[in-house]
Amino acid sequence: MKISDVVGSLVAVWTEWQQANFLINPRYVRQGNIITWQGHSAGMTEEPITQSHVLDFIDRGQYTFQINIDESIVQLHYVFNRNDEISAANLAYYALDVNSEGQAGWIRIDFDPSSYRGALHPKCHMHISLFPNMRFVVDGVPSPKQFVDFIALACYPDVYESLHTDENGNFRDRNRMKSVNAPSLHLDEPELYKYLTHIRIPLETA
Repeated sequence: MKISDVVGSLVAVWTEWQQANFLINPRYVRQGNIITWQGHSAGMTEEPITQSHVLDFIDRGQYTFQINIDESIVQLHYVFNRNDEISAANLAYYALDVNSEGQAGWIRIDFDPSSYRGALHPKCHMHISLFPNMRFVVDGVPSPKQFVDFIALACYPDVYESLHTDENGNFRDRNRMKSVNAPSLHLDEPELYKYLTHIRIPLETA
């Protein structure tokens, strides 16, 4: 997966999900070897992440897309090196609930090979709200298409069913799923994948 692939994936995911009235307010931008959003501010928000934090993200434009249903946000940030190889990524979803002032639900996948410590800190891992110190091993770095598809299915299943599956959960269009998973980036950590429960990002299928 090269930087041009990520740009193409961003355009494709916006085109599809905007037409479905699911994504709004695109802010993605390429800055040299980085794919991020306009006015990107570096740094992670410390736990607990509350609804006020999510509202602050929105007010400051700290997102790639918003979800039309509830104005929740998706953040997609990829860094590439001079060889056009991915060197870091942070992909996040923050749920907005305007009727609550409590903690926000969120999911974040980090690709951070510079902090690699085997099972304790895999190259690619997923964090979820309420368990910020838990790192689920992830086999692969999701493309924008893969991450948005994952968020739609995991967090808005009724919408996903209305668009992409029948009542039994079967895909209506397998060619679409092939497109969602092209391109894809597999990681090679066989020791971790052999012994640890992990999440697998689908590879590009013919």
